[in-house]
Amino acid sequence: MILIVDDDPEILDIMSMNLEESGLEVETTVHPKQATSIIEKKDIKLCILDIGMKEMSGYDLMKIIKDQFPDMRIICVSGYADLFEEKVRALGVNHLLSKPFSQEDLLSSVQELLNIKKRRKGGLSSLKGGGSKIIPSKNNPIRMDIIGDNFVEIVQVTDISESGAGIYVPHSFSGIDTSKPINAIVTLPGQNSFKTKGSIKQGKDSRNFFLEFADLSSQGKKQISVYGKSMKK
Repeated sequence: MILIVDDDPEILDIMSMNLEESGLEVETTVHPKQATSIIEKKDIKLCILDIGMKEMSGYDLMKIIKDQFPDMRIICVSGYADLFEEKVRALGVNHLLSKPFSQEDLLSSVQELLNIKKRRKGGLSSLKGGGSKIIPSKNNPIRMDIIGDNFVEIVQVTDISESGAGIYVPHSFSGIDTSKPINAIVTLPGQNSFKTKGSIKQGKDSRNFFLEFADLSSQGKKQISVYGKSMKK
């Protein structure tokens, strides 16, 4: 089981959803001070810690975890990874992920530390043959306007690939008919908008959904590919 500690619940939802979709068991908490008790009660094999938390920094939490559980494998996450690398390496962190990172980067790091054999293309690191999911950074979100028969919504995109996009909808589409195909306008950071069509599928809970693309143009595929490459730089 994997424990993710981050005081941003939306980021927790995104990371846990993506790892769970890959068949991994995940426990989460927004309270770093609860981490050690969770490790004691659960069969935790790996911790993913955000460094910049208010209640307790990931750096301080890592020192506590390493003191109590010296063999625990740890992945640290930070938007300023270069500044913390020397410190966290000295404490024995196994991997350091710099924000923003893709789902493929996260999954690859987890698989490596848990000695999980990586599946070939079309397996864990992809979705329905449509390429790896890309997680947008918080500072450069993806805008998506979805247009149905009786509604127009601007939704938060949690991840995107050529197969579709994960979307977060706080009101859970309450009172809105999502059973029919819908149109969508996607605007990736630094690029022109492109139009597509799709259908909305229920995600892991009442707030998370998946917009499955049914008519993604070659231009749309190209823009997603360019966006994915830019996220890895």
